[in-house]
Amino acid sequence: MTCIIALRDKETGLVHLAGDKMGSNGSTKAIFKDPKIFQIGHFYFGYTTSFYMGQLLKYTWTQPCKTMHQEDDEYIFREVVPSLRKLFVDNKFGKDQRGHEPDFGQFIMVYKGRIFSVQDNLSLLECDDFASVGCGEFHAAGAVDALVNHSSLSTPDILKEAIKITSKYSCGVSEECDIIKCG
Repeated sequence: MTCIIALRDKETGLVHLAGDKMGSNGSTKAIFKDPKIFQIGHFYFGYTTSFYMGQLLKYTWTQPCKTMHQEDDEYIFREVVPSLRKLFVDNKFGKDQRGHEPDFGQFIMVYKGRIFSVQDNLSLLECDDFASVGCGEFHAAGAVDALVNHSSLSTPDILKEAIKITSKYSCGVSEECDIIKCG
């Protein structure tokens, strides 16, 4: 299910986040109203895997406090990641593999212009100017690369076109999408 893309605008440096609107169980599909991308405090999220995970992030997670002298990396790894883990565990979200660490699902997190691809175990992979997750991840990477390097489209138009292209090749992605500027 889904294609989420984060892309940094070459001129402004601002990150834009796009997410399609499809929900699918592998056999059926539907277009849903609620965006899979949103802002909470200083954070922007785009989720895949489960609408429940997205609803927990959007409606239950609270951005943790950051102390005045705390560096961003320390804050993210000491406060933010544990708060996300607690959110998912307390709400019984994630697949526990026989007593091992649960798999929580994938999403993109943007904080202060930094793009993070968040893996199933909540490890964070910081990306320079682009990230994509979901079943359309690899199609989107190819589409964005081609559009960034071979068109003069604006960043929102690149994202819209990349989602459209991805929807042609991935049955779990819809052409309909939402886009927000992370500023």
